[in-house]
Amino acid sequence: MRNFLKKLDYRHYICIGLTVLFALLSGLLAWKSYARAGESVKDFGLSVAYYVKTLFRLPADIQPSVGNLSKWFDRIDFPFTFADFKVDWQAFWQAFVSKANFSLYLKFLGQLLYHIFFYGIIVVIPFIMAVILLFTLHFKVENNDWNKDSRPLILHKKASKWLYTPVKLWIEVFIGFVKENSVYWKLWLCLFLVSFNVITVVVEFFAYYFYFAVSLDFVHLYRQMYKFAIDVSPLFTKIPFVVWLVAGLVIFDKFRRSIAYKRLNHNEMKDRGFINERPIVFMVCGTMGKKKTTVITDIALSQEVMFRDKALDMLISNDMKFPNFPWINLEKTLQEAMRRHIIYNLATTRKFIKRLYTYWWVSYQIPSYKKSILRHLKKALPFACFDNLLFDYDYNQYGFEYDDKLKVQTIWEVIETYSQLYFVYVIQSSLIISNYSIRTDNVLEDNGNFPL
Repeated sequence: MRNFLKKLDYRHYICIGLTVLFALLSGLLAWKSYARAGESVKDFGLSVAYYVKTLFRLPADIQPSVGNLSKWFDRIDFPFTFADFKVDWQAFWQAFVSKANFSLYLKFLGQLLYHIFFYGIIVVIPFIMAVILLFTLHFKVENNDWNKDSRPLILHKKASKWLYTPVKLWIEVFIGFVKENSVYWKLWLCLFLVSFNVITVVVEFFAYYFYFAVSLDFVHLYRQMYKFAIDVSPLFTKIPFVVWLVAGLVIFDKFRRSIAYKRLNHNEMKDRGFINERPIVFMVCGTMGKKKTTVITDIALSQEVMFRDKALDMLISNDMKFPNFPWINLEKTLQEAMRRHIIYNLATTRKFIKRLYTYWWVSYQIPSYKKSILRHLKKALPFACFDNLLFDYDYNQYGFEYDDKLKVQTIWEVIETYSQLYFVYVIQSSLIISNYSIRTDNVLEDNGNFPL
């Protein structure tokens, strides 16, 4: 045990210490939130019981508690009843459009403009002029101290070497460690969600949903809004404004990125439409510097993705010809054959499938040979050995042929086509043939089922 603790990464101790610290802070400062969470679970249980009782008309005396106010939180500065809310709402608009309110607004606006102009003339403009003057005087002086760092640069390099860079590197490594050991950040997230009533709000929503579904109680709907305002109040009263500001910036950043990616994808689709309108062979001509290479490189990158997308569409089309075929068995067999370098291009893919087809055909025509073929397959290609030699597909029940009203295809013909398309789709190498280097950034995502 002592040796195990010595070998344990010291960052585990840091994460455990942080977890204990967060738990103590959560328990001491937000103990009411835990009591409220327990109360919400009780409300949910009673609401579900009331739902079942009403739905099946059971003779049970169940009184839902979701409409009751919590005893763990004091009232907030919000109208307690809907009647109070209507009175305050009318009073707000009467005060909003009043002459006195408009006069106060003009007075505030005048003071604001006065301070902007006053401090702008006295502080901001002289400061900007002084900065411009200093920079102008500084850059007028020639610096011929070759290969000699200035004092500020020396201080900066020392601070970066001994403080900034090591701290930044350690933080990045620690974040990576926490991501790998996800149990820690998941615990921290749970403590946060309970402490700030996020889980309580979710549980209370479903509690009222089950209650409302069978009672249609509109009377207590405002009461739920009032309870919701109480439950979410810690999010806005306990968390500093700076945190919300950072969170808002992060959300805004994700929002603007999503818009940018949508526009990029839209323009990419327009480029692909242009490519599809071109013939099989075409030339890009122009004088030097007109970005001919840039254009054909962009076309090549788009065309590679189009090939893979087309392969995926055709894979789905062939899949639907025999929807009861266990395609996953075929895919896993192809993956293993590719890993063993039995399949490495389209020709070897066809050869591999035809070999398996030959085994199946012989066993189908001469059933007495089936045991010998299975024994041979278990030694030569164990990953491709299935009891019926057709990837465990029940062709007697689901059929052996597909008729698209133009031609009839057998299952083996579809398997051969599917295998070649699968090879094109999953091969982790560029599909571009070029006389100069082109970098591709394709990433294969595979969680054990169909890859993307």
